[in-house]
Amino acid sequence: DNQFALAGTAVPSSPVAKVRDQFNNGVSGIPVTFTIGLGAGDVASTPVATDATGNAAAPSWKLGKSAEAQSLRASAGGFAATVMGVVQSDYNIDVRFFGPPMTPIVATAFTAAAGRIRGAVIGDVLDTTMPTAPISLESCGITGVTTFQESVDDVIIYAAVAPIDGPGRVLAFAGPCLIRGPATQSNRQTVVGVMKFDAADLDTLIARGTLTDVIQHEMFHVVGLGTLWNTYRVIAGAGTLDSRFTGTLGVGACVAIGGAPICPGSVPVENSGGSGTADGHWRESVFATELMTGFVSRPTPGFTGILNPLSTITIQSFADIGYVVNPSGADPYTIPGFGLSAIRAQMNVDNSSEWEQLIRPQMELSRLGGVSAIRNQ
Repeated sequence: DNQFALAGTAVPSSPVAKVRDQFNNGVSGIPVTFTIGLGAGDVASTPVATDATGNAAAPSWKLGKSAEAQSLRASAGGFAATVMGVVQSDYNIDVRFFGPPMTPIVATAFTAAAGRIRGAVIGDVLDTTMPTAPISLESCGITGVTTFQESVDDVIIYAAVAPIDGPGRVLAFAGPCLIRGPATQSNRQTVVGVMKFDAADLDTLIARGTLTDVIQHEMFHVVGLGTLWNTYRVIAGAGTLDSRFTGTLGVGACVAIGGAPICPGSVPVENSGGSGTADGHWRESVFATELMTGFVSRPTPGFTGILNPLSTITIQSFADIGYVVNPSGADPYTIPGFGLSAIRAQMNVDNSSEWEQLIRPQMELSRLGGVSAIRNQ
């Protein structure tokens, strides 16, 4: 019980169920079925017969892809027992809501998105020093939070659902507000970030079944995808038709899943869609439904599968900006046109308008607690 393992990997020791009679003796030859309870993990469904001592070892139990509660259930006849598992991650995300109250379904989607990121980004990052003077976060769109002055482990994300510009236009804005400063050149990850969604668009996302995917997409921007690429100098050709990501681990992940012809030393970055989309996402025309392309996919009738898969390209790109990651937290994904996954039953949202806005870092915090503005983002 309570074994630790990385997201998407098997626990170190297979749990063992024991079938006993009324005298507490093990009973042999009883089929025991193992099923996933919590956490969307994976275990073979074939029953396992108990041995001479009444024991049945579970097949390999892989934990789910999110840092959330995990459980495995063993059942035989009318009897059952459950063990828990723990997804290992030292990356802490503190989601704080501001603005109008959220409905439970939306608040739960934020929690789920944080859990998925913690399954992919697993390493502790440098704790910050408390700022020497209170900071105003209003320049980042964080309202109602009078001042900020505290140490952080590892990131605080302020999230809100409030009016922006009405239905069908800008859905959300997100990104880092405060990052670790230049004195920690190799550790300039997000300290405080913001996510704000237009209340007028939330019911549409819920109806389409894309709410959690969109929130997860925006939260990845807060952690740094597309928004810290300039800071770490891992983007080339920004503002041109040949915008590309140059981080070696992200490039390697693209090659490893069959993308060698399109990732010769760099990964294609979105070059259309306006300032909120270009230079901050993987290129839609190449990677189609991957979670971090610039245009979210929604299901068509009869679609089954993972709608917006999280790829190892995305996860390894975080390693290129200083995070410790777990590639096993990725979903199955093959670049369209390079395998059978090119046949898909999805369609993209209208990509003719700018539906999101990315916030680049506004301020940086030094090890001594000083805060300075960041320019030329």
